[in-house]
Amino acid sequence: MPSLPLTYAPALPKPQPLFHLILLPLIWLPAAIGARLFANELIQIMIFFPTVPLMILFQNRLETTTILNIALAFTLLAVIGLGHLLDSIRAPRWIYFALPPIFLLALASRFFPQNFQTGLQSIPPPPPAAAWHRSNLFPAWCFTLYLFAVAVILLTALLRPFFRRRSMF
Repeated sequence: MPSLPLTYAPALPKPQPLFHLILLPLIWLPAAIGARLFANELIQIMIFFPTVPLMILFQNRLETTTILNIALAFTLLAVIGLGHLLDSIRAPRWIYFALPPIFLLALASRFFPQNFQTGLQSIPPPPPAAAWHRSNLFPAWCFTLYLFAVAVILLTALLRPFFRRRSMF
């Protein structure tokens, strides 16, 4: 006797594609690598913000370059986790159109530190009257992405029930 699908059973949810899981780390990675190459230690702590406790734990036990490479790897895992969370809550894909204006506002705010220098390479310090310097790029990029992902998670969780309730009427 052939089995028939039940018509009153709810449909199985479709598997969520890994859109944010892939895109969020791809957006973050160039800034992290650039910061790793050009930034001083204070700026790198700002950029690898999710792994500050790990960096403090290994501060006197390992060389600075090793600590920063470990921080880069663990921060990448944290960003992948944010991407997975965005996929889990089914955040809309169009939200990435809001990222460039937010990033430009972060650069224009002059909040992010200037004059990245390391022993490997250095960017010359900005002129005193400069409104923007290319060394502002990496921390602004990373912090914008962190804040953006957290804001999208919160807003999706808050607004999704409102839109579901509205569509039922």
